[in-house]
Amino acid sequence: MNILFVCTGNTCRSPMAAALSEVMLNKKGIKCQTDSAGMSVFYPSGASGHAINAMREYGINISGHKSKQVSLSEIEWADLILTMTETHKSSLTLQYVDSQEKIFTLSEYAGEENCDVSDPFGGSLQEYKSCAKQLERLLEKIIRSYSQ
Repeated sequence: MNILFVCTGNTCRSPMAAALSEVMLNKKGIKCQTDSAGMSVFYPSGASGHAINAMREYGINISGHKSKQVSLSEIEWADLILTMTETHKSSLTLQYVDSQEKIFTLSEYAGEENCDVSDPFGGSLQEYKSCAKQLERLLEKIIRSYSQ
């Protein structure tokens, strides 16, 4: 299975979600490839320093990440597209009408009331760590449902 995670700038939430999910899925023996992209990427940049530090606490290195804009090739590659917000989901479903059935918010797919994953962009390291914990909790719920 190929999972694409989407956020705004592809420097915080989606790269953290992609890296976390890949590690978590591999630990469960679930074969999966993950990737991430952003809705508003004007030029490639690395993951935010706080995102890199937050992921280090999980033993994950995302320092080589380069942001990229969502494109048709990523949409077609993905079996499942998980967005960080309802706004991201709405934009993608309007833009990629033929792929609507595989686009969900992360919280929706985890079976929770649809709430956005908090955006730590420009915030403190603690805000990034809090975002990572939210991602981990949602991903655990999804992985648990795959394992059953």
